[in-house]
Amino acid sequence: VVSDGELSARCMFEGDKVPASVKWFKEAEEVVFDSITKLQNTNTKQLDNSIKYFSNITLKDFGFVDQGSYKCLFEFDDVNNVEASVSVVSAAVTNDECVFVDFRTETSKTLSCSYAGGDTVTAVSFTMPDNSVVAGQLGVYAPGADASTPGSQIGSYAVTGITDASSGSYTCTFTLTDGSTLSAIQRLTARSKIQLLFYFSFI
Repeated sequence: VVSDGELSARCMFEGDKVPASVKWFKEAEEVVFDSITKLQNTNTKQLDNSIKYFSNITLKDFGFVDQGSYKCLFEFDDVNNVEASVSVVSAAVTNDECVFVDFRTETSKTLSCSYAGGDTVTAVSFTMPDNSVVAGQLGVYAPGADASTPGSQIGSYAVTGITDASSGSYTCTFTLTDGSTLSAIQRLTARSKIQLLFYFSFI
């Protein structure tokens, strides 16, 4: 899952010789590296009885339209080529990073986070300040306007019986259909607002 706008991937081959070349594909289209936003480098590691050959790529400005199946192809002169593929998802989670609650007037607070991506979320959970995990409430998935626009889904959890002890970090975690997860942390601060009035008298 790519959530920061940059895909970094590595493909490794181990055998008795170095490949003649390595190519990357998105679906059936070859990735053209330009040394600016699409970067590739390779390196080898000599072992006792074999060679490990690595191909490392970085795709910057990676967005929703760039997600899909990526394949690396190691080519050999004898045409006994080797390939591997991975499914890449572009998604993001946002929330209100800081939430303030005055527990003199509020006994509960609903925390919410928003998922944006192409895969439907199957579950949402919240990790509490004491590291316990509770199930959240998952909203209905709203698909994007077109194939180039991500859909969205809301997750929420109501913190009840708020006291000073309710303060801390809450982590919202979405689980996608392929089992991968995305998370975001928000900080809840619970306190009782006290107004101090100062009176000054001048003689």
